[in-house]
Amino acid sequence: MPTPQDVAYLFNQLWPAMHASAMHRDRCLASLGIIDAVFAQHAGSPNDLLDALLALDGIGLTIGTGLIYSCNRTSLVPFDKHTTGYALQLRLIPDNFVSHGNFDRYSEAI
Repeated sequence: MPTPQDVAYLFNQLWPAMHASAMHRDRCLASLGIIDAVFAQHAGSPNDLLDALLALDGIGLTIGTGLIYSCNRTSLVPFDKHTTGYALQLRLIPDNFVSHGNFDRYSEAI
């Protein structure tokens, strides 16, 4: 489960130039209880966890994969536009359908 420090790292260090980064950070911090509950419910499956996070208000693919990455930094990847673009350009992943049950497999490919 992401800690407040993980969320701060995500937005302050990894994505400081993201549009409305501080707003997204603050929203995630305010929703951390709900986010933690989703993490606890789907702890065994990154794909199911991502799907559940995407159902939360204000969490899209980039933030969802980033939250999962923030507490799994050695095994998963935050799929922002840069990571996804490079992975497609280098043909490491076949498409940009990360949220279609491919999150763990695409992370492994990168």
